[in-house]
Amino acid sequence: MLGLVLLFFTLVFTGIAAVATRQTVKAMQLTAGHILKVERAYVGLSHEEPGLNPDNRKVAVQVQNTGETPAKVVGVRLGIAVVEKDGDLPSVPPSMEDHPSAQAFLQAGDRFTVRQGLPISDADWGDITRGAKTLYVVGLVEYIDVFDVWHRAGYARRYAHGRLKNNLTFAPGDAYSYDIEIAESNRLIGT
Repeated sequence: MLGLVLLFFTLVFTGIAAVATRQTVKAMQLTAGHILKVERAYVGLSHEEPGLNPDNRKVAVQVQNTGETPAKVVGVRLGIAVVEKDGDLPSVPPSMEDHPSAQAFLQAGDRFTVRQGLPISDADWGDITRGAKTLYVVGLVEYIDVFDVWHRAGYARRYAHGRLKNNLTFAPGDAYSYDIEIAESNRLIGT
Protein backbone atom coordinates (compact mmCIF):
# COMPACT_ATOMS: atom_id res chain seq x y z
CA MET A 1 0.00 0.00 0.00
CA LEU A 2 2.84 2.41 0.86
CA GLY A 3 4.38 1.62 -2.51
CA LEU A 4 1.17 2.68 -4.32
CA VAL A 5 0.99 5.96 -2.38
CA LEU A 6 4.64 6.72 -3.20
CA LEU A 7 4.04 5.82 -6.85
CA PHE A 8 0.98 8.11 -6.94
CA PHE A 9 2.89 11.08 -5.47
CA THR A 10 5.84 10.39 -7.77
CA LEU A 11 3.53 10.52 -10.80
CA VAL A 12 1.84 13.72 -9.57
CA PHE A 13 5.16 15.47 -8.93
CA THR A 14 6.53 14.25 -12.27
CA GLY A 15 3.47 15.73 -14.00
CA ILE A 16 3.91 19.02 -12.17
CA ALA A 17 7.61 19.08 -13.07
CA ALA A 18 6.76 18.40 -16.74
CA VAL A 19 4.29 21.31 -16.83
CA ALA A 20 6.80 23.60 -15.11
CA THR A 21 9.50 22.54 -17.57
CA ARG A 22 7.23 23.31 -20.55
CA GLN A 23 6.47 26.75 -19.12
CA THR A 24 10.16 27.40 -18.50
CA VAL A 25 10.99 26.43 -22.11
CA LYS A 26 8.28 28.79 -23.42
CA ALA A 27 9.60 31.61 -21.25
CA MET A 28 13.14 30.99 -22.47
CA GLN A 29 11.97 31.03 -26.10
CA LEU A 30 10.19 34.34 -25.56
CA THR A 31 13.26 35.75 -23.83
CA ALA A 32 15.54 34.57 -26.65
CA GLY A 33 13.27 36.22 -29.24
CA HIS A 34 13.25 39.43 -27.22
CA ILE A 35 17.04 39.39 -26.88
CA LEU A 36 17.40 39.00 -30.66
CA LYS A 37 15.27 42.10 -31.21
CA VAL A 38 16.79 44.22 -28.44
CA GLU A 39 20.43 43.24 -28.79
CA ARG A 40 20.69 43.05 -32.57
CA ALA A 41 22.25 45.61 -34.87
CA TYR A 42 20.09 48.37 -36.34
CA VAL A 43 21.72 49.94 -39.39
CA GLY A 44 20.10 52.94 -41.00
CA LEU A 45 20.70 55.85 -43.34
CA SER A 46 20.71 59.56 -42.55
CA HIS A 47 22.11 62.52 -44.43
CA GLU A 48 24.72 65.07 -43.49
CA GLU A 49 23.77 68.76 -43.55
CA PRO A 50 22.78 70.58 -45.56
CA GLY A 51 21.28 67.49 -47.22
CA LEU A 52 21.36 67.92 -50.99
CA ASN A 53 24.00 70.36 -52.21
CA PRO A 54 22.11 72.43 -54.81
CA ASP A 55 25.33 73.57 -56.49
CA ASN A 56 26.51 70.11 -57.53
CA ARG A 57 23.41 67.97 -56.79
CA LYS A 58 25.37 65.70 -54.47
CA VAL A 59 24.30 64.17 -51.19
CA ALA A 60 26.32 62.65 -48.34
CA VAL A 61 24.48 59.83 -46.59
CA GLN A 62 25.70 58.29 -43.34
CA VAL A 63 25.35 54.56 -42.76
CA GLN A 64 25.21 54.03 -39.00
CA ASN A 65 24.74 51.08 -36.64
CA THR A 66 22.56 52.33 -33.79
CA GLY A 67 22.04 48.84 -32.38
CA GLU A 68 23.80 46.96 -29.62
CA THR A 69 25.80 44.41 -31.63
CA PRO A 70 28.01 44.46 -34.75
CA ALA A 71 26.70 44.27 -38.30
CA LYS A 72 28.15 43.54 -41.71
CA VAL A 73 26.90 46.09 -44.24
CA VAL A 74 26.46 44.26 -47.53
CA GLY A 75 25.63 47.31 -49.61
CA VAL A 76 23.84 50.61 -50.06
CA ARG A 77 21.62 51.89 -52.85
CA LEU A 78 20.64 55.51 -53.46
CA GLY A 79 18.35 57.05 -56.04
CA ILE A 80 15.77 59.71 -56.75
CA ALA A 81 12.11 60.06 -57.58
CA VAL A 82 10.97 63.23 -59.35
CA VAL A 83 7.19 63.63 -59.23
CA GLU A 84 4.67 66.34 -60.02
CA LYS A 85 4.41 69.17 -57.47
CA ASP A 86 3.48 67.79 -54.03
CA GLY A 87 3.11 64.33 -55.53
CA ASP A 88 3.56 61.19 -53.49
CA LEU A 89 6.42 58.79 -53.73
CA PRO A 90 5.71 55.99 -56.19
CA SER A 91 4.48 52.76 -54.58
CA VAL A 92 7.26 50.87 -56.37
CA PRO A 93 10.69 52.31 -55.50
CA PRO A 94 12.59 53.84 -58.41
CA SER A 95 15.79 52.26 -59.62
CA MET A 96 18.73 53.00 -57.38
CA GLU A 97 22.47 52.91 -57.94
CA ASP A 98 24.54 50.31 -56.09
CA HIS A 99 27.60 51.41 -54.17
CA PRO A 100 29.96 48.42 -54.31
CA SER A 101 32.42 50.18 -52.00
CA ALA A 102 29.70 50.72 -49.39
CA GLN A 103 30.52 47.57 -47.47
CA ALA A 104 31.81 47.55 -43.94
CA PHE A 105 31.84 45.82 -40.60
CA LEU A 106 30.24 48.21 -38.13
CA GLN A 107 30.50 47.90 -34.38
CA ALA A 108 27.66 49.39 -32.35
CA GLY A 109 27.80 53.18 -32.86
CA ASP A 110 30.09 53.04 -35.91
CA ARG A 111 29.28 54.84 -39.15
CA PHE A 112 30.64 55.65 -42.58
CA THR A 113 29.55 58.06 -45.31
CA VAL A 114 28.50 57.47 -48.91
CA ARG A 115 28.73 60.50 -51.21
CA GLN A 116 26.85 60.50 -54.48
CA GLY A 117 25.92 62.86 -57.25
CA LEU A 118 22.24 62.43 -58.03
CA PRO A 119 21.11 61.83 -61.62
CA ILE A 120 18.81 64.86 -61.89
CA SER A 121 18.42 66.17 -65.41
CA ASP A 122 18.76 69.91 -65.99
CA ALA A 123 15.10 70.05 -67.07
CA ASP A 124 13.92 68.32 -63.89
CA TRP A 125 16.22 70.48 -61.75
CA GLY A 126 14.69 73.61 -63.27
CA ASP A 127 11.18 72.30 -62.50
CA ILE A 128 12.21 71.35 -58.94
CA THR A 129 13.75 74.75 -58.19
CA ARG A 130 10.69 76.54 -59.65
CA GLY A 131 8.39 74.38 -57.50
CA ALA A 132 6.72 72.63 -60.43
CA LYS A 133 8.06 69.22 -59.39
CA THR A 134 9.00 67.51 -56.12
CA LEU A 135 12.28 65.65 -55.60
CA TYR A 136 12.67 62.70 -53.25
CA VAL A 137 16.01 61.14 -52.35
CA VAL A 138 15.53 57.45 -51.61
CA GLY A 139 17.82 54.66 -50.51
CA LEU A 140 18.29 51.41 -48.72
CA VAL A 141 20.98 49.50 -46.85
CA GLU A 142 21.20 45.73 -46.53
CA TYR A 143 23.11 44.21 -43.64
CA ILE A 144 23.66 41.02 -41.68
CA ASP A 145 23.42 41.12 -37.90
CA VAL A 146 25.55 39.13 -35.46
CA PHE A 147 22.83 36.46 -35.35
CA ASP A 148 23.34 35.88 -39.13
CA VAL A 149 19.97 37.43 -40.05
CA TRP A 150 19.71 39.64 -43.16
CA HIS A 151 17.94 43.01 -42.85
CA ARG A 152 17.02 45.91 -45.13
CA ALA A 153 16.43 49.46 -43.92
CA GLY A 154 14.81 52.10 -46.13
CA TYR A 155 15.30 55.84 -46.43
CA ALA A 156 13.26 58.60 -48.11
CA ARG A 157 13.55 62.36 -47.83
CA ARG A 158 11.81 65.20 -49.63
CA TYR A 159 13.95 68.03 -50.97
CA ALA A 160 12.97 71.46 -49.63
CA HIS A 161 14.48 73.92 -52.13
CA GLY A 162 15.68 77.16 -50.58
CA ARG A 163 16.31 75.80 -47.09
CA LEU A 164 19.91 76.42 -46.09
CA LYS A 165 20.00 73.84 -43.29
CA ASN A 166 18.67 70.32 -43.59
CA ASN A 167 16.96 70.68 -46.93
CA LEU A 168 16.02 66.97 -46.92
CA THR A 169 12.93 66.48 -44.77
CA PHE A 170 11.11 63.28 -43.87
CA ALA A 171 8.96 62.00 -46.71
CA PRO A 172 5.29 61.52 -45.88
CA GLY A 173 4.12 57.99 -45.17
CA ASP A 174 6.13 55.00 -44.09
CA ALA A 175 6.44 52.97 -47.29
CA TYR A 176 10.13 53.80 -47.55
CA SER A 177 10.94 54.01 -43.83
CA TYR A 178 11.39 50.49 -42.52
CA ASP A 179 13.80 47.96 -41.05
CA ILE A 180 12.80 44.44 -41.99
CA GLU A 181 14.23 40.94 -42.08
CA ILE A 182 14.69 39.70 -45.62
CA ALA A 183 14.76 36.21 -47.03
CA GLU A 184 17.52 35.15 -49.40
CA SER A 185 15.10 35.32 -52.35
CA ASN A 186 14.37 39.01 -51.57
CA ARG A 187 17.93 40.27 -51.25
CA LEU A 188 18.82 43.05 -53.65
CA ILE A 189 22.51 43.46 -52.85
CA GLY A 190 25.35 41.01 -52.45
CA THR A 191 23.74 38.02 -54.14
